[in-house]
Amino acid sequence: GLEIVGMGTGTGAGAEGREQVATVIREFYELLRTGAIRVVIEWVPLDRVAEVWHRDQGGRRPVLIP
Repeated sequence: GLEIVGMGTGTGAGAEGREQVATVIREFYELLRTGAIRVVIEWVPLDRVAEVWHRDQGGRRPVLIP
């Protein structure tokens, strides 16, 4: 499984940290492009977030992006 934690504008320190994040993102997109990994997305309305958050995800986790 893949878990991304704490990704955001404050990730890393300075130019070196930003380059590390950029490298990881490029590698991730390449894995997606080649089919080496697949991301399954389930869109749900915001009024169902609590329901989705608490149900058995079968190894998956809900991710919310405002």
